[in-house]
Amino acid sequence: MLPDFGALCYHFSHMNLNKTLYYSAIGFLFLTLLTPLIVSTSTFFPYIVGKNILFRVLVEIAFGLWLLLAIRDPKYRPNWRSPILIAVAALTGIMLVADLHGAYPYKSIWSNFERMDGWVTLVHLFAFFVVTSCVFNSKKIWQWFMHGLLAVGVILGFIGLSQLAGGTERIDGSLGNSTYLGAYILLNIFIALYFLIRRFVDKVAGLWSIIGYGALMVFQVVILYYTGTRGSLLGLMGGVFLIALILAIFEKENKLLKKGGYVLIALVAVFVLTGAAIKNTNFAKTHPLVARFSALASLDVKSIAENEGQTRFTLWHMAYEGFKEKPVLGWGQENYNYVFNKYYDPKLYGQEQWFDRTHDIFFDWLVTGGTLGFLAYFSIFAAALYVIWKKKDNNFSLAERALFTGLLFGYVIHNMFVFDNITSYLIFFTIISYVGFTNVPAQKVSRKPLSENAEIISVYIFAPVIAILVIGLLYVVNVKAYEASTDLIQALSPQQAGILTNLSYFQKALALNTIGVPETREQFLEISSQVAAASQVSYDDKIKFVQAASEAMQQQMKDTPLDARYFLFYGSFLGNIGQYQQAIPFLERAMDYSPNKQSILFALGSGYLMNNQYEDAFNVFQKAYQLDTSFGQAKELYAAAAVYDKKLDIVTGLYGTPTPLIDSIAKAYANTNNYASALKIVNAEIAADPNNAATHLLLASIYVKQNDNADAIAELKKAETLDPKYASSADDMIKQLQAGK
Repeated sequence: MLPDFGALCYHFSHMNLNKTLYYSAIGFLFLTLLTPLIVSTSTFFPYIVGKNILFRVLVEIAFGLWLLLAIRDPKYRPNWRSPILIAVAALTGIMLVADLHGAYPYKSIWSNFERMDGWVTLVHLFAFFVVTSCVFNSKKIWQWFMHGLLAVGVILGFIGLSQLAGGTERIDGSLGNSTYLGAYILLNIFIALYFLIRRFVDKVAGLWSIIGYGALMVFQVVILYYTGTRGSLLGLMGGVFLIALILAIFEKENKLLKKGGYVLIALVAVFVLTGAAIKNTNFAKTHPLVARFSALASLDVKSIAENEGQTRFTLWHMAYEGFKEKPVLGWGQENYNYVFNKYYDPKLYGQEQWFDRTHDIFFDWLVTGGTLGFLAYFSIFAAALYVIWKKKDNNFSLAERALFTGLLFGYVIHNMFVFDNITSYLIFFTIISYVGFTNVPAQKVSRKPLSENAEIISVYIFAPVIAILVIGLLYVVNVKAYEASTDLIQALSPQQAGILTNLSYFQKALALNTIGVPETREQFLEISSQVAAASQVSYDDKIKFVQAASEAMQQQMKDTPLDARYFLFYGSFLGNIGQYQQAIPFLERAMDYSPNKQSILFALGSGYLMNNQYEDAFNVFQKAYQLDTSFGQAKELYAAAAVYDKKLDIVTGLYGTPTPLIDSIAKAYANTNNYASALKIVNAEIAADPNNAATHLLLASIYVKQNDNADAIAELKKAETLDPKYASSADDMIKQLQAGK
């Protein structure tokens, strides 16, 4: 009897389409391995934007392919009994609620160009986890993928070595940040160690495989050293020590692995002892990276705490205060800046003024997700450890359990001092997906192929709908973001057609209304200050540009009514264009939201001075000084404000007699017509250092205020003789004075 030809064609097409979907999804997932290597110079933040857009595009396409495959074949559907899948899903869901109820939901969802994080990244990582869990259905595929991670790590290492040859002290590969490379290499070392351990577990350890993986780990440790990332090295030490301890104590069957545990313990001990021994040597003192790591190895807490370390401790304390205010769901992702401003510690005056991360995995999640987000995130680790160590259906050997336990431990240690990015997330979610794949038994599903009607529905209804949804996602999430980023780059670049072309690019970037809107508005305002001061730009063009930038920032302040940053920027902008009276309310709002930040107090005090509100200025500068009396700039401005407010005894109390030459104080005396005091300070400095051109310029400005143009011209000529770099500006000033201006 002849077979039914139509039925054969149907089953063949069904099988062929499923295979196409399956291998296509795998192909796009493998392309995500290229994420760390992408550097997009045509976008804002070239080391960040291109990587994240590539990852999102590939995951969205892979997810669409997998979704249709899962509809057609139950064996590719998620195993909802997986504890790790449940934990990742819980984190994604809880953080969506936290973000929508946070301080600035728009940024929590979309993040910005500098970070490309937020919920949109989290949901893509969840999709990546689901698809890899479902389509990477053999150890062979997993091994190829993880070897791909190792290969990319080697490429990054060689890029880093080329940077080292070019004179870079701390390498970053193509990641743009040495700590990002440190995280990637840290996890890569554990992956290489895993494959080496597997050789001994499977008892197939050949000499060349031992040499190969051993050499790879040595190479990666060298690269890790040159990143200068102490958190990564501490994570490596902690993770390896835990692995070694587990092997040394609990390994009973494989004596070679047990001995290997003792060897690893010895290596960690040798590192610690060597670091302690060389800490005070000339070699350590003349090699900054050696000094960093020797302080770490010798547990020199004081040295570690200085500078960066002390800043971290302060950030953590501020984060804890923010957590106590919103303990359940936190402030939402990307909103630590609100906590930073509100609970700002004046001791941070010498550090970056706008921290957006706590630089600690525990406090980051406590602030952004509250108790629920924190527990949801760490439930991923708990679920992974449960899967690794459970007795039933466990396919891991003791050595593998030790390896993955040490990896997770080292990863947490590393993230206690820094934060994640897309490249470290890529490896982390790969690892937890692999752990889940290896140890969670597959669901029992029907292998029966789709009926003819179901086949038709999947091809002609589900496939087009999924395709439309994926294309929509690609445009909304990625194409618009890329366009906005490239438009912003163009807006910040000189345009042959004139400044109005820059204006049009700013407006195009904002009209897309996607990620980067706050950054675009901020850059727009900053450039408008330069445009307002540019002599080559016409008055009408200046008005158009400044007005558009002003409207954009006013909208930003409406969108973020509690963010001190934008009120400070707008108030400072108004002051730069001479609108001193209008600037005051915005600067006062900024101070309300961040009352202890000296930079805001400086801007407000300067605004009061420009409005001749001397008593208000004095009070503000006094507060800035009293917040931390070790801040030299605060002391100078406090003394200058005292001059304006006729409280000259305060200047004497601060600096004694005679008052040293400080520009702001000398100018304050001159501006209040106390020329004798101003001249006394400046002339004393000139007597001590007659060849300082800048001092002669300051003296010239005082003579100008006295209408003593002749002496002013003489001082200007001295300044340009002493330092030719002042020649052009001094000549212009001389001509103006000679013309009676």
